[in-house]
Amino acid sequence: DEKLRVVYENPYILSLCEMKLGKKFVFNHLMVNNKAPWIGPGAEWHQERFNVDTFAPGSKSWTNFMQIYVALDPHTLENGCLKIIPHTHKEGILPHEDVVNDNFGHKRRVTYSEMTRIHKKYGIKNVLMKRGDVLFFNHGLVHGSATNNSPLQRKSIVLQARKPYERDDEVFQKETTHRRSFVLKALQDKIDQINKKNMYNDFKKGK
Repeated sequence: DEKLRVVYENPYILSLCEMKLGKKFVFNHLMVNNKAPWIGPGAEWHQERFNVDTFAPGSKSWTNFMQIYVALDPHTLENGCLKIIPHTHKEGILPHEDVVNDNFGHKRRVTYSEMTRIHKKYGIKNVLMKRGDVLFFNHGLVHGSATNNSPLQRKSIVLQARKPYERDDEVFQKETTHRRSFVLKALQDKIDQINKKNMYNDFKKGK
């Protein structure tokens, strides 16, 4: 799309990626996210490195990547701005668990006990951004965001830069099979639970 060229051909973005990743870096993918007013869902606390076998199967190091986050609207506390736990890239890969998100997709999130520990150690930083602001971070940084319950738009672009690597399709198939199977099992378990008992019967107990 011609409108997106202004992002991945931006001289500042290109120069910083080249400085960190070398001249042979490429952009792995670009996504436009719309956290819509009133209903835009939040994002679980995670490290990008949790899912490296999906977006770069065969890559040997999570440090070969850079995440570029561009605000297309003002990002505020009210409309669910990005939140980070500073310095967590120094902690290595953190304990995490498989979950199904609001869009019925497979995700991995940092465990409850680990979030409590790193929050106590580092705190939380709200990333307040103006339209056009750009944030660069590596794949070890823990980040997430809240639901957009406001009437305000909250769109963004996520662009990933990486060093070249040799793709391993066997790793990709194993990883994506696991992710699909997890969602299918979780949804089937929920269907079975709903069929087994009418959860609304509890409302009949009151007088």
